[in-house]
Amino acid sequence: MSLSWPADLPAPVPPLTPGTTKKMTDALRLSFASWEKEREKHNITKVQATPSRSRLSTHLAWCVSEPRPQPPDVL
Repeated sequence: MSLSWPADLPAPVPPLTPGTTKKMTDALRLSFASWEKEREKHNITKVQATPSRSRLSTHLAWCVSEPRPQPPDVL
């Protein structure tokens, strides 16, 4: 039995190396640093089983206002 990757899906990402893992970790920390500030400002705990409507609204407002990283142009 042979497995093949579907033609309409992008190729799988190769495994991360220690160097690329650190870069990804740093990028994610930077991306969410402003959320940490916003979370502290509104006294939102880090772990919430069921967030309140106002806390969810705060998080969604941050998501909309936060600039999104653009994917690299690989073509």
